[in-house]
Amino acid sequence: MKKLLLGILGFIIFFFFAFTSGIYSAHVFDMRPSFQAFMVFTFIFGFFGGVLFSSYCWKKTGLGNFARSVRKKINMSDILLTFPSPTSTSPQQNPALSIFYPGAALEREGHNVLYWDERWDSDRDLSDKIDKVDYVGTSSLTGEQLKGVKRILTIAKERGKVTVFGGIHASLTPFESIREDYIDYIVVGEGEKTIVSLAKAVEKNDDTLLNEIKSFAFRDKDQKVKFNLQRDFVENLDNLPMPAWDLIDMNEFGMKLDNYYNPRNLPLKFKSALFSSRACPLDCNFCDMFLVMGKKHRKRSVKTIVAEMEMLKKDFGVNYFSFMDDQLTLNRGHILELCDEIIKRNLNIQFDTPNGLWINSLREEVIAKMAEAGLVSATLAIEHGDEYMRNEVIGKKLEKKKIFEVAALIKKYKIMSSGLFILGFPEDTNETLQQTYDMMHELQLDKMTSTTLIPFPGTALYKQVIKDNLLVHNWNIDELWKTPISHAQGEILIKPYNLTIDELYKWREKFDNIRYQYWKTNPKRDANVGKSRYKKV
Repeated sequence: MKKLLLGILGFIIFFFFAFTSGIYSAHVFDMRPSFQAFMVFTFIFGFFGGVLFSSYCWKKTGLGNFARSVRKKINMSDILLTFPSPTSTSPQQNPALSIFYPGAALEREGHNVLYWDERWDSDRDLSDKIDKVDYVGTSSLTGEQLKGVKRILTIAKERGKVTVFGGIHASLTPFESIREDYIDYIVVGEGEKTIVSLAKAVEKNDDTLLNEIKSFAFRDKDQKVKFNLQRDFVENLDNLPMPAWDLIDMNEFGMKLDNYYNPRNLPLKFKSALFSSRACPLDCNFCDMFLVMGKKHRKRSVKTIVAEMEMLKKDFGVNYFSFMDDQLTLNRGHILELCDEIIKRNLNIQFDTPNGLWINSLREEVIAKMAEAGLVSATLAIEHGDEYMRNEVIGKKLEKKKIFEVAALIKKYKIMSSGLFILGFPEDTNETLQQTYDMMHELQLDKMTSTTLIPFPGTALYKQVIKDNLLVHNWNIDELWKTPISHAQGEILIKPYNLTIDELYKWREKFDNIRYQYWKTNPKRDANVGKSRYKKV
């Protein structure tokens, strides 16, 4: 109700000032002959200006929707952004920021944006929304999610809609993806600038404008494939609008958080993802994120980040956050300032770091401050237990002593501890994998997640795998979704130099069985959570 009143108040304020200014101007300049016509103009200006201003104050009010209809009359697009389910058994998770950031950029330019998420919405909803829009966009990881991409965009093409594909997979394989007949345009890397430029070009039906768009691939009117892959990253992240939270009903994203580690005993209702920075300057040989976000680390201002957290808590009841940064703690001053601001505003929230913290950046000062601000679960990007594999093959430059020091500090501050490990490098042997297995037992973290290595196109690892003919599955978009490729998958994708596939599957099973063996921090653990989920296909 407060938000509705805000929209109405915005309308009244704008209309009042516009109309009274008109009356005053007519009086001062003695406009008696044209007074009536001038007042009519002032009334119309005040009314429509008030509608648009109220929409800016609160986009979800009826006035905001009316404003969108007005903007539609001046040739602004209706756009549907979709998010396919990452897996067939995908749990309820955070709203998809990969959609919300481009959605906010489009809304800021006056476009009407709709949203569809396969994890919650029905196919009937999808069909209804496709019929209402001019073009349909979607975003995807590599793997099973591609099945949803094909299904969604095929439906859109059958109904005569323009289709757009972005996200990690599109950025990794633009040359392959654009050749799919259900895809018209490919957005490479960060999508905010590109999607706005694309909307403008599509509205004007101008191929000249299409040729000027950076980080982009498309098929022109003659179905000729064209590429402009020159990078165009957002330098100042504060110039981006806040994610378009108005696209969804947050109640649809209510998650079952009863089993979450909750040392502050907060009434956990909603969980939300959040970014404080983009990109990672490090050189891990398997990582593909530099192809999407670049290598220059860019930060949002602390006040902008905390303002978003404060808004989500106040307006939607979100008090649990996941920082999805690839390098949350790279800049020590920035993370300390962020934590100080959270504490200063007395937000009383909890947060975790699922993508893995850079261990070399962590000191007790940082860990203590993060714990005070609300860090309850920290994931450490360890990757491998063997010194040579971790530092020379992967390129982590991370000493064993530092790993154990940070793990001890995490436990000291009663933060739930998680470690990320990877198996299946070409150089892996029974001896190197034994080192990882032994480290897991020595560390005794609450959770130890092991994943099978994925050779993403564009990485140093992928070039090595192709050169030495070690790839088990071909990178065909129609086949990839059939293979359970994800960041927690168990399928073997690389044949190591000195290990058989059967040997690697045995290590896969051993690593998985230790996953929750030492879970002590969270007493609400599921009794079945440690059982293996992976079987040889």
